Amino acid sequence: MFILQHLLLPATYAVPSSLAKLKAPVGALVAAALLAGCAQTSLNSSTNEQGYVLSGDSARPIQNDTLNGFLDQTPGNSAVTAAQSPWGNNVEVVAEARYFAASGRECRKLRIVTPSQQTRQALVCRGADGWSEQRLVTQTAEGVN
Repeated sequence: MFILQHLLLPATYAVPSSLAKLKAPVGALVAAALLAGCAQTSLNSSTNEQGYVLSGDSARPIQNDTLNGFLDQTPGNSAVTAAQSPWGNNVEVVAEARYFAASGRECRKLRIVTPSQQTRQALVCRGADGWSEQRLVTQTAEGVN
């Protein structure tokens, strides 16, 4: 780099070697400061204690202690018949294994089977107030896939 500086710049404009040696550490410090600022912004943003980052979420907690207990305690591919649920009365709920979504919350995909043997998919995620039904990513806000 020293040779390039002397070829491209007159001697009066040449960068002293002590300054040239500081470029890399200064660049690293600037990058670290920017990353720290981003991290600080996300820590101070309006998220709940579980790190959920979506705002304006209209999901409501499932108001069924039996169903919440089932979702909390059972392994993947477990099933329960719910007399009352957000998906209708007397439906079979088959829960897949738990996973962590990009939002940072624990979620489970569900298969809902109605008394007339119609099947639909659902998604629930655990929040501070228990499990809540979530809109599937492939589903519009109006509920159409």
